[in-house]
Amino acid sequence: MPASRARVEVEHGLDDLHCPVCAAPVYTAADGPSEQTCEHVRFFIDWEGELALAEPDSFVGDDQKVQQAIIDLVEGTESWDDFLDKVPAVLPASALVLELVHPAGRDGEEATAVVAFDFTAPDIA
Repeated sequence: MPASRARVEVEHGLDDLHCPVCAAPVYTAADGPSEQTCEHVRFFIDWEGELALAEPDSFVGDDQKVQQAIIDLVEGTESWDDFLDKVPAVLPASALVLELVHPAGRDGEEATAVVAFDFTAPDIA
């Protein structure tokens, strides 16, 4: 069974984002994206389109294969939209791909960040 994917509009924007499992920071207004995310974060695409994800050798067993599949998708898709359409199929059912949409600002553009949380802690090396 694939992961779930949800789109959430954040009316007044989002200053800080923390893991819902362990409360580790993923993004803060003060520091930007965390340099080291917790094991529950499979990947994070910030509002500027920058990707952060753990290397597969940080995991063991099936979790290592899942992380490598995520990297393969990043390298094999043409756009973030294509990637987001395909990535739920490689993630376990315990994962949630969450699209966080800031409303359109003065420039008329909405901004989206995407994070994949795996609610079951993966096996790490």
